[in-house]
Amino acid sequence: MRRPSEAAPVIETRVETRVVCPAELVGARIQAAPPAPAAGAEVTANVAGDQWIDGVIAWGALGWTILRDAQAECEAERAKAAK
Repeated sequence: MRRPSEAAPVIETRVETRVVCPAELVGARIQAAPPAPAAGAEVTANVAGDQWIDGVIAWGALGWTILRDAQAECEAERAKAAK
């Protein structure tokens, strides 16, 4: 137990956020999304196959979008740092 004459310890907390871009992302050439199929192209599937391919396409599109956004953010941070 602390005596009344003793001072309480001083605790300082500081939070610092740093944006760090992985070297693999900076300047990486990320392929653009593939073009839409030509007129008359057909893709056939049953219900289960159609649901699966829809999920794969959505999953890939989301990953591609996140990657492109992260790369743009890294490039903006590098441009700010270069000033």
